[in-house]
Amino acid sequence: MIKDTVSEAKIEVTVHKVHATHVNFECKVLEEIRPGAIHFSGHGMTADEIKEENIKLQMEESEIDRIFKKGDAIVMENQSCLAEYLFADDLRKMTQTANIELDFVFMATCHSQFAAQIFKDAGAKHVIGINRDDKIVDEAILTFT
Repeated sequence: MIKDTVSEAKIEVTVHKVHATHVNFECKVLEEIRPGAIHFSGHGMTADEIKEENIKLQMEESEIDRIFKKGDAIVMENQSCLAEYLFADDLRKMTQTANIELDFVFMATCHSQFAAQIFKDAGAKHVIGINRDDKIVDEAILTFT
């Protein structure tokens, strides 16, 4: 039934797959493509998980505390393909600067409540995220998608 409804609507949909880096998200997605919808599929971490992960990596305590205090994050990659955190303040600044009108945002990542709220605050009409305290397994998110 949904398939028929979509085909009857005769709306052209263009899908852009973009590698998740800060630069790509800010410059390519928000500024260049300026989509009506975003589906982010990746990883999200709470501040506690970020702290624990960086302790395992044996980072200096002062650096761990600096990162930990920034809160929850979406995990993207830097230009060297290493994990890089996109924290709430950074995401908020990106969405405000871009001033983009979004109909739909789907944050298919664990602990993405903070990101979903930022998109909602930026004016997105419909937003789906995962509760801060919850993780989601790949099979479940694929089934939902």
